[in-house]
Parts: sequence; structure tokens; C-alpha cells
Amino acid sequence: MSADLVALAAGLERDGARAVCLLDGAGAGTGVGGDDGGLGRYSFLGCEPDAVVVVEDVEVAGAAGVAAALARLDGLLAEADAEVAEQAAADGGPWPLAMGFVGYELGRAFERLPAVRRTHATPDLAVYRLPAVLRVDHATGTQRVLARSPAAGAALEARLAAAGPAGQGLAAPEVGALSWGVTEAAYAAAVERVLEYLRAGDAYQVNYTTRLEAEVGPGALPELYRALRAAAPPLGAYLALDGGGAILSTSPELFLRVSPRDAAGLRRVETRPIKGTRARGPSAAADAAEAAALRADPKERAEHLMIVDLERNDLGRVCEVGSVHVEDYGRVVTLPTLHHVVSTVAGTLRPEVGPAALLAATFPCGSITGAPKVRAMQLIAELEAQTRGVYTGAIGYFGARGALELSVAIRTAVVDRAAGRLSFGVGGGIVVDSTPAHEWAECRLKAAGLARALGPPGAPP
Repeated sequence: MSADLVALAAGLERDGARAVCLLDGAGAGTGVGGDDGGLGRYSFLGCEPDAVVVVEDVEVAGAAGVAAALARLDGLLAEADAEVAEQAAADGGPWPLAMGFVGYELGRAFERLPAVRRTHATPDLAVYRLPAVLRVDHATGTQRVLARSPAAGAALEARLAAAGPAGQGLAAPEVGALSWGVTEAAYAAAVERVLEYLRAGDAYQVNYTTRLEAEVGPGALPELYRALRAAAPPLGAYLALDGGGAILSTSPELFLRVSPRDAAGLRRVETRPIKGTRARGPSAAADAAEAAALRADPKERAEHLMIVDLERNDLGRVCEVGSVHVEDYGRVVTLPTLHHVVSTVAGTLRPEVGPAALLAATFPCGSITGAPKVRAMQLIAELEAQTRGVYTGAIGYFGARGALELSVAIRTAVVDRAAGRLSFGVGGGIVVDSTPAHEWAECRLKAAGLARALGPPGAPP
């Protein structure tokens, strides 16, 4: 039986471990009625990094500072990759070397965007290189410690043994009532402003977001994450931050997955943008009708096509000429509470493209900006009252043999322990035939899972 990784994460934090990182797959086949291509098959748990790459504030660091940080990340990964090359090749499975997150605002280092007033407290980039990680394969039920040295493996095993039994049953913090970051009227006014830009031809789609907030009491944050991930998406994550805060993510969306280099040195890269959302029906017949209606909805289809084209363009910047293509276009993926429209855009990555170049070409994901990407990001900077921080950035691992997997940081809560606050972003793509009422309803639908997980009095107003 697989270890209770959430309890282990809580135990590690209780015992003072630094930078506890859990990438929590729900198990392959989480999506109902369709192949998810192995998303969620593996989970990984690590702590005590031997190197950290951080950009606290992209505006202070500037484009040159961000480029230097990403170049350092490339170097640290290459160094670790060389240490485990033979082991990783023989193992055959994913072998994370580092875990962490990329905040949405890091995209400001790659594009010309207007200045904004920073309202988030988290870094704009934090990646932790880990000497060892525990890997759980949900398909086979096996688990293994992957380590760059025997000493690192033994140290992690000892920590996990100490964290295990006493980590069981730690209490999650109490969470107060959720409140919206904007009123419904203010949200409607912002959507109307987006629509004015769209009608004027400034953009085709803009992903406008807001957030909910609540007070958070003392307790084990991994156990709060356990409640949030009850809906079992394939790409969960719990990341502990300096100062006692944490990222609690239950994302259904893959931003980037790069396969390990094959015998010819080739790597497949793919992204799976989500555009189109509808609630599950109360019966089997009603549920099938909702999925069919989502698949046929002209507005949702238009939104989805725009983002698929954007992602094809982004991958074309780093892939072999002619290799970028679309697979399973516009399929409906069903999760426990929602239907989503998803496509896979894939290609063959050029041999020289490392993580830094890949992020510079593709980040942030087009599904959470709009199209054209740069103009949409400019409008987001103008219209959104708060900077996004981790929300709509990316979370995941950088692995051996050039592999990586990053989710889009949606359905993601950020806890600022020092301030005693939890924030949770929600939003959606605005197109020319959107209406403020429909977009507000979609935001409430996406927030409903959070409200149910937190329980009364956590329901959104």
C-alpha cells in the first residue's frame, strides 16, 4: 500500500524539515470517460534542498536578473543530471531533481508590460534542488527513494520514518468565511471594459481573474491540502514556503510535460490547455447532456480554438520545424465536479532547449492569459486589481534526462501564515459574446469546490 504522503508531509513540517515539496498525483485514470495519458500516475515527496533558485521580485531583478536565475537553474539541473544519469536511464521512470513554482509575474521578464502595484507576498520564482525524493507509482503501488547519493537516500528515509506515525491525525487549521476580492458589480464592470477592448479589436480573448480570501488559524497545512484535493485532480501539489506559508494546488491542467531524452536524444514536449467548463449533471443522463452541450457550445469552442492556436505558436518557437501538432482536439474530460474541454498540443523539442529557454518561449500558459498573449497580459495588468503571484503560474518538477512536468496553477490556494490569510484565484476567458452574468456564474462554479472542501462557514457569498 502506498504511503500517506500528506501525513508524511505534515510530519516532516512538524519535525522542522525545510521546503517540504509534495507533487501529488491522484492516480492515472483520474479523468472519467477518457485517457489522461498517465497524468497523475506518480507522486513525489522531498525536502531539505541543497540549492535554491529564487527570484523574490521580478521588477527588482529585472530581465537580466531573471535570465541569470534561470541560467543558474539550468546549471544546477545539469550538474545533478550528470550525477544520476546511469541510474535514471536504468530506472526508466520520472526522476525529479528539483521541485518548485513559477509565479505568473515572472512573465514580466519575457514581455513588455505596464508597471503594476505588487500585492502578493510570495516569490516570483522558487525552485528547490533536492538530494533525494520519494516516488510513489500509483499504477503499480510501488514506492522508491530516488537519491543522488547513498547518504542522501538514507537521510530522507530516516526523516520519513520519523515523520510517519506521528504525522497521522494532525489537525488542519480552521478557515473562516470566504470573501470575494471584488463585488459582483465591480466584476461586471471589469468584464464590460474587457468587452470594449475586444470589440475594438485589441484582443480576441482575455482571461480576467479575481480571488477569494479567508482567515486561517493554526494547524497542519498539509491536512488542509488533503481536504482541498478531495476532488482528485491529476496534478495536486503542496509546497511549503519560508515563513510558514504554503501553496495548496489541485490543478486539472497540464502546462508542460517534457519526456526524458530517448536513445536518439529526442524529447517530446506537450501542453494540454483547458478552455471550456461546465458543472456535472445530477444524474447520468443529465451529466451526459451537460458534456454534450459543452462540446457543442459555439462560445466555448471559439475560446478553445484560440488558445490551441496560441499554444501551437508558442511550442513552435522551441520545437523542430514541422513537428508541432494537435492531438485529441476538443475532447471533454470529466472530473468529479466539472467537465472541461481539453486538447493536447505536442512537438519534438530542439536538442539545445533547456528549461530556461522553454519557459521564456511559453510562459505563462496561454489558457490563463488570452490571445494574443502579450496584449492580453497588458490588459490583465491594467484591469486586475491584484497581482496574481503563484496563481496561474506553474508548479511541478524538473527532472533527469531533460524531463519536466509543470501544471498550470489554477484551483490553487496560497496561505500566508504570518498574515493568517488564505487566497484562492478564480477567473475565465472573456470573448466578444461573453456576458458579465455568465462569467460571474462560471467564477462561482469554479470556487464551489473550495467552498465545499472548507465547509461552513466557507461558502462563497
